[in-house]
Formats: sequence, C-alpha cells, structure tokens
Amino acid sequence: MQQRKKLKQSLALLAAPLAVLSNHSFAQETAAEKSLPPVVVTASRAPRTLGEDIADITVITREEIERAGQSNLGDILQRQPGIEMGRNGGAGNLTSIFMRGTESRHVLVLIDGVRLSNPSLTGVSWESLSLGNVDRIEILRGPASGLYGSDAIGGVIQIFTKKSQAGANFGASVGYGSYGLRKRDVSFSGRSGSFGASFSAGAEKARGFSATNVANSNFNPDRDGYARESYQLSTDYSFMPGHVLNLFATKNRINAQYDSGSGDHRNIRNVSTEGAQLRNDLTQNWLSTLSLSSSKQAYTTLPYSVFNESRVKQNEWSWQNDWSFGATNLQALVGHRNERVATVDAATFSMLENQSRKNDFLGFLVQQRIQNLSLQANVRHENDSSYGGIDTGSVGFGYLWNKNWRLTGSYGTAFRAPNLDALYGPFGPNPNLRPERSRDAEMSLRYSEEHREVSLTVFENEITDLIGYTTQYVNINKARIRGVSLAWKQGWKQWTSNLAIDYLDPADLSNNKILPRRARRKASADITYAWNNTLHSGLEWLYQGPRSDIAGQNPSMGGYQTFNVYMTYQFEKDWQLLARWNNVFDKKYELARYYQTPGSNGFIELSYQFSSK
Repeated sequence: MQQRKKLKQSLALLAAPLAVLSNHSFAQETAAEKSLPPVVVTASRAPRTLGEDIADITVITREEIERAGQSNLGDILQRQPGIEMGRNGGAGNLTSIFMRGTESRHVLVLIDGVRLSNPSLTGVSWESLSLGNVDRIEILRGPASGLYGSDAIGGVIQIFTKKSQAGANFGASVGYGSYGLRKRDVSFSGRSGSFGASFSAGAEKARGFSATNVANSNFNPDRDGYARESYQLSTDYSFMPGHVLNLFATKNRINAQYDSGSGDHRNIRNVSTEGAQLRNDLTQNWLSTLSLSSSKQAYTTLPYSVFNESRVKQNEWSWQNDWSFGATNLQALVGHRNERVATVDAATFSMLENQSRKNDFLGFLVQQRIQNLSLQANVRHENDSSYGGIDTGSVGFGYLWNKNWRLTGSYGTAFRAPNLDALYGPFGPNPNLRPERSRDAEMSLRYSEEHREVSLTVFENEITDLIGYTTQYVNINKARIRGVSLAWKQGWKQWTSNLAIDYLDPADLSNNKILPRRARRKASADITYAWNNTLHSGLEWLYQGPRSDIAGQNPSMGGYQTFNVYMTYQFEKDWQLLARWNNVFDKKYELARYYQTPGSNGFIELSYQFSSK
C-alpha cells in the first residue's frame, strides 16, 4: 500500500503541468516540433497539409506507434478522440472499433489505399492487423461515402505501411513482456537513383490469460494466447520525371485461442492486400493515378464445426485525376470493384456458399479557396449488382477569421452495403436487404498557434435501415448519435501533452436505450517530458464510462480508468531502449461482458535503427 501511495504521488507530479499548459508557450523547441506539418491524403484522396482540410482528421505518427510498445492497433486507436474499443478477451481476440458511436462495421479500413471488405456484421479483423509494418495512421471522422463508397458512415481509418527512403536503412527490435509476450520486428529500405524498395516483417507470440471469467457460460480456465505474423513489401520506380510505378503487398496472420467450453478453440485469420499504382504528372496542373488492387480475408475456426471457413476476396481498379488551378482543386474518379465470398466446410472441403457482386463507381470533388473561406463538395454514384444505384456526398466550409481561429462545418450522407453473408450466406440470409444509410451534420471551432492546438466539435448522425438479426437478417433498427468532442494539444518547455474529452448520446431509437458497448463519457490524456535529447518519459490516462453489452439493456459494464507509464532512452546513436508499464494500478474492468482484460503488465524493447543518409 505504501508503494502504491508513493506511485500515485509521483503520477500526480507528472500530471500537474497539464493545469498550467494553457497559460504558457514554449521557451525552447524540440526537434519534432521544428518539423513541418504532416501531409495527409485521406480527407480528400489527395495530399494536403494537415489543417488545410475541412474534415476532422488525426495522424498517428511512427514515433507514437513505436512508443506504444506491446499495445495493439485497437489499444492505440482507443486513445484517440471519438474512438472506443470492445474486445472479447486479450489482444488476439475479436476486437470492435466504434467511431463517433457508430458500429464497428461502419468504419472503412484502408491499407495503402486498398479497402478491406467487411465479411460480417462485426467489421474487419482488427485483431489481425500488426503495428510492426506501419509508418503512420490517418483517422478521418464523419461520413466519407462521397469519397470512398460503402462502409464509411462513422469514418475512415487508413493505415500506411513503411516505404523506401533515401540511402540504405535497416531496423530491428526485440521485446519481452508480461503473459509470455515475445515480439520481433525487422525492416530494410533503400533507394538508388530512380528505384526504391522496402521490406518489413514482424512476429509476436503470447501465452495470454483466460479470455472469459467464471460468470461466462463458455468459461475455460486455460490461457488463451495468440501468435501473429506480418509482412510488407513495396517497390517504386520512376521511369521518367513525374512518372512513378509502385508495387506493394501486405500480409497479416493471427492464430488466437478463445474460450468456448472445454478444449482448444482457435480463430485463424488472414488479411492480405496487394496492388499496383501508376502516378503520372501529365502536365504541371494535372496528376493521373491509375490503381489496381486486391484484398483478401480468410477466417477459420478450430475444431471443425458446421461453419469452418469463410474467404472474402475483393478486386478493384480505379482511375483518379486531380487538377490544380491556383485556388481551385478538381478531382474525378472512375472505377470498378468485384467482391466474392466463399463459405467452406473445412472438414469435407465442400463449398457451402459462393457468391459475388459487382460495383461500378464514379466520383467528383471540388475545393475552392476565396480569401479566408475554403469550400469543399464531393459526390459519388455507385451501381451495385446486389442493391442497385446509390448516391452520396458532402458539402463543407472552413472560415479563417484570423491567423489562429477557424470555423468549419459540413453536412454529408453515407451508407453501408449489406455484406454477402447477410444477403446469401448459410445463416438467415435475406437477398432483399437495403443498404444502411446515414445523414450527418457537424460544426467545429479550432484554435491553432505555434505550440497549441484546440478544437471543439459537435455533430449529429442519424442512421436508418440498420441491419439486425432475428431469425434472419432484416432492416429493423434506427439510431441517432449526438456528440461533443474536445481535443487539446499543448507544449511547454520540455513538456508535451494531449487531452481528448468526448460526450456521446448514442441512442438506439428502436428501444430508447444507448447503443451497446458505447459510453456516454470518455476521456484520454498523455503527457511526455523530455529530460534531454536522449531520455523521455510519459504518462497515459484513459477513462471510459459505463456501457451496456447487449442492445436494449441498461449499462452492465462499469466505468473505469487506467494509467500507463513509459520511458525511452537512446543510449547510443542507433540504439534505443523502451520500457512500459500498462494498467499501473491493476484495474479490473470489462470491454465485453464476462470477458477479461489485462491486469498490470510490463514490456521492455531494444531497437536498433541505422541509416546511411
């Protein structure tokens, strides 16, 4: 108890500067703060400096990913504004991501521009995706079907993998942590003349802990561990100035145990992408981008049962043209997508279902600057063989009334197409399902200066024809989600801090209850202190309010807060040591009813980075 009291006092001292950050500015700059603002592409499908777009967007940098240590993709997303996570046990188990209160299936996921299809109502396999090959993550909140089509009701999360860099570059890391965690990553990249290449691979394995507790009917006291592998390869060749051909591929695989009574039960998931992109500067003002891509997701359960394996494959081509004329940007997009799902009895290798659909799409975007006023409008038409034609789009403005203050607003529509399993699969299919549709309006007030960024966003999203399941899949539900989000980034001398506070009213209008696994209140903060150029330490805090676990129920999972601390030490030019202590006070909480979460746990990682630049 005495040690815990001292630790609380230490953490309080670390947190104290947060109260005075708003009244101070930097007296000195760190190297990271001197860097230029990052360039983002997700908000308009074209490179823009962060802050120029009207949309609500966040960038998770490689530095943030590296200091996340043993955290998984879901863990690092959960600490971002407007995002909550649900998980059925440990890191390798079924994970859901809720953005602005929408369903996990309402978040479109892209890897290097390649969309991952949602094979089921739960959305993509978040637990399969590794952070080891990731360079940065862009989070676009709000409806984006006018840019990307189906699934983007809550927003878009785009994962960018590592790419070639000038010179010769090599990186390697090895880490060990609680629950028998072992983690290894290696990467190579280089560029010579007009040719560049990048390769990275990673593996992690953990013994884990029991996914369920004694109150769960599937409780099995054994450890539920996992093994995850990831690979990434990309090449680019500039065959003449302004003309670049890029080839890329990624693969993620996880073999995770879960509880379903006695015995060894496993989920094996494979997620892979591959593609080619040809970028041509046809004139000084005209950029042409031709893309070919494919994504695959495969899901297998062991031991064998009635439903053993599902495979989803999606092929797409698109041709995007961007024109820039001073204060005007124009964009036109045309493409085609083919999606196929196969459900297999792995014991007999017989095909239970094999269905496909085709989709043609056409999109336009215009951006205009008139002195301090920025305008953006986009529209997209899709014609799908399973549900017909559908139009979506958005309009927005941004007004900069002085160098620090900016007001933005937007209105947009979005949709999610019913997945092929719901339309034609073996369990309660309904070929007459309609797409889920949404209408979203939002306003944001933003303040920005050299070392301080503050934004306050209010939004309302109404979603109709939500797909539920009775004896079959049906369009039965309606939801209205209102929210307020505050984000604050601040620096002062050696201190940097981030604070996010979210208030949400995720109303299920079919039963006047809150939507399951979503809290009305969520907050997160992190504070970093730079002792010198080589030693940094930080504190992370997360709070999530009470939640229900099943639609129509009152909150059954209590609110909780957790604290993490970390330290990075660069003891040689190319060597760095990372140490993390997550859930310092060993808080017991649930992300899904009757499923367990990690207790107090530690991680240490040694990494080496060499560059000939």
